[in-house]
Amino acid sequence: MRFPNRSTIHRLAARSLIVAVSTFVALLVAEGAHRAWLAVHGTPHDPAAVRGRLYDVSQPLRVFVPLSREAPSPATFGALPILHPYTGAEFWPDTGDVLAHFRDPAEADTFELVIVGGSVASSFTDAEAARIEDALRALPELAGRRVKVLNYAHVAYKQPQQLNRITYLLLLGAHPEVVLNLDGFNEVALASEQASSGTNPLYPYKVVWGPILPQVSESSLERLEIRAHIVRAQESALGWVDRARTWRFDRSSLLSSWVFQRVEAYQRERQRLIAKLSIPEAPTQKALRQRFGPDFSADPDVVLETCESAWFEGSILLDAVCDRSGIQYLHALQPALFDEGSKPMSVEEEALREPTLTAWMSAPRVAYPHMRARSTEFANKGVDFVDASRVFEHVEEWLYRDPCHVNARGNELLREFLMPRILASARRAAAGSAEVGAAPR
Repeated sequence: MRFPNRSTIHRLAARSLIVAVSTFVALLVAEGAHRAWLAVHGTPHDPAAVRGRLYDVSQPLRVFVPLSREAPSPATFGALPILHPYTGAEFWPDTGDVLAHFRDPAEADTFELVIVGGSVASSFTDAEAARIEDALRALPELAGRRVKVLNYAHVAYKQPQQLNRITYLLLLGAHPEVVLNLDGFNEVALASEQASSGTNPLYPYKVVWGPILPQVSESSLERLEIRAHIVRAQESALGWVDRARTWRFDRSSLLSSWVFQRVEAYQRERQRLIAKLSIPEAPTQKALRQRFGPDFSADPDVVLETCESAWFEGSILLDAVCDRSGIQYLHALQPALFDEGSKPMSVEEEALREPTLTAWMSAPRVAYPHMRARSTEFANKGVDFVDASRVFEHVEEWLYRDPCHVNARGNELLREFLMPRILASARRAAAGSAEVGAAPR
């Protein structure tokens, strides 16, 4: 075996260096040309704007957000849900690792705030938990204690799922100091939407509950494969977004543009696969009964009255459960884009009016005034209720990504609005713990 002589090695090293330098220079030239092209077309590269957009595109990949002109469907969520004996169905066995947290003895002296609700609450918690924790740690009453904000919200959940979830959590031995319930939209919009298609409005949302009910058939298996393909594509797109945020692709116009192209390709593939699932399966008679639930009045006014009542009574019962367990309960009515007068709409938000999402637009407009009016009833029953539905009333900038989910700036404004009430609840919880001693886990 002959080894290359020294001159050959030097030539190879020189060529490799030339190739590396040439590639680097070519990339710099390409980056400069791409930035110049963006500037000429009125969209100069802005790292801060790229970071904001990376956050915005990541949220629909993590939680349920319908695509434009796309009616909600099982495939919209990606994964196939599993049955749960107390909440109907769930996509993950331990949302936010909450159950694991309370099983860990090392966390026994931690001050815990548990947040429940639907996907808006989940997205809010993911975005703002760290800042809420910082504010709680700054309280003199919590000096020296560890603080944890736990995301126990779940996409498409609505009352009585929050009530059942917290009850189940307490029965497992957990004892958080504060429970924040951020809800309202799903209780009227998702519930009235499914009532219009024949499903009892108080049943778990059909997109989470329905897909696992039909008997397995060849058609079912094929649909499972399609959903699995959607999940793989979703995870791939989210992986690239997360890497872009970690590795600071925002510094490069080329790299950030490439990531956005990958996400757009995933969205196109997702729409193509959802079209394949548009033809419904023929469920068994047993599955039909499980899916649609008990009979109910189809009158739209009665449906909304039922939804509003479930929202109110669910919160009253959740407050009673927390109070009995020595837990501070805070209930916030979340904002909704089509709650009339709740926000000056930007051009982008006006474009969110979709004929496939009729209930998502009409239910908040009709129901929210009635729900706000019940704040006095909450107060009379001793429930700590805060109306956050008008938090964007004077904000003209673009915040909403669909009729209920907001971008990073929207979550930030919502946190700033809720923070004084969260801190007040934490102070009461700390005072209660000091008087009677921390409850055993």
